[in-house]
Amino acid sequence: MTSVKMTSAPLDLGEDLWVASSFRATTAIDDSAATVDLDVVFNQEVGRYQVDQVTVHRGGTDAEEITGAVLREIRLQETVQKAGLGVVWFANPQLGMIANMWGLNFMRRIEPIDGRAQPEHVGTAARIYRIASIVGLPPLRTVAEKLGVSQSTATRLISKARELGHVLSARAPGVSAVSATDHSAFESLTIPSGHDLPDVWVELLTDREGTVTVTVNGRPIEGNFASREAALEAIRAGQEKFILVYGEQPVSIGTSYGHD
Repeated sequence: MTSVKMTSAPLDLGEDLWVASSFRATTAIDDSAATVDLDVVFNQEVGRYQVDQVTVHRGGTDAEEITGAVLREIRLQETVQKAGLGVVWFANPQLGMIANMWGLNFMRRIEPIDGRAQPEHVGTAARIYRIASIVGLPPLRTVAEKLGVSQSTATRLISKARELGHVLSARAPGVSAVSATDHSAFESLTIPSGHDLPDVWVELLTDREGTVTVTVNGRPIEGNFASREAALEAIRAGQEKFILVYGEQPVSIGTSYGHD
């Protein structure tokens, strides 16, 4: 399981695109009790996430010691790419909530183009390009793969996006940080499915009163929770349900605590 937690205020990059200015991704190391924390920062100069610090935890005094072989199992780039999709999102603050569409859910919901590229595909291509650039994926190739088009078609779409004035660089001038207390704090977790399904992405959103709501692959579950700890306990108890339901319908994951 990989967890992702925003550790500082979000940045507004323009055209409704927001990113966490820093986050911590915690993930297990294959075939070991060890876990690794990646502290990642958004470098505004280069317009993408970069690893700032790596901390490896043995997993207990009885666990295998940290060796070079264990360290070689750490997939830095892959972890940053996957975790970064959970702290990049499209939002309009005027709507009152910062989390309108997480990058992970946006990428998952893209369907290949049926037939020739149309004008409406330009905006989608621009969004894919920006997200890919931020998390360290090859942007043009990602556009081509997600839309199911050739590299040359992807290049034409991005060229058209530039002509239309879409922001394609994450190094947009005048980016501004917003106090995290002004919006819902969140934490995300990835639950490996173990099935012929993608991993399940779970999000915890905390409002100013401390009430926690949970979404599964972008869909809200029933009820809310008095604390982050209560939500995590319910998630652990209902993990298999999360995987099998795959977020297609709202699900109950345990006792909920209502708030007026």
